[in-house]
Amino acid sequence: MPASLGARLPRRALLRGALDAVRAALPGADGYEIVARWDLLAGGVGLFVATAAVSPDALRALAEHLRARFAAAPDLVVQIFDDAAAARIVRAGSRSVGETPFAAARARQRATYQRSAARRLDRLTIHAQPPRIVDF
Repeated sequence: MPASLGARLPRRALLRGALDAVRAALPGADGYEIVARWDLLAGGVGLFVATAAVSPDALRALAEHLRARFAAAPDLVVQIFDDAAAARIVRAGSRSVGETPFAAARARQRATYQRSAARRLDRLTIHAQPPRIVDF
């Protein structure tokens, strides 16, 4: 039974989950910051991530790192930005912040990574002209 349905978690699992959440919220030595994290309805994890390293090679390395870090999640969706504030604005949505700030923040998005077990999708899209697709 999932913990959300009232099952008790072992103390060690609860502590590990709390530590993972704290680590995910802090800028790490890995060169990125998880700005927002949520559970996907079908199972898996959604992330808004900020990083200063936005070259195609750096974005691919970040995607590979996140793929490994969240390997247990069947689905993973990551929106990658070059600015944490922009990621927060896009996460809040255009209805909350207004169209102009939302569009300006959205322009700071550098890549999207998607993994879906059901759709057999494992793809990084680098938002460049033209867009670059990396299938894993």
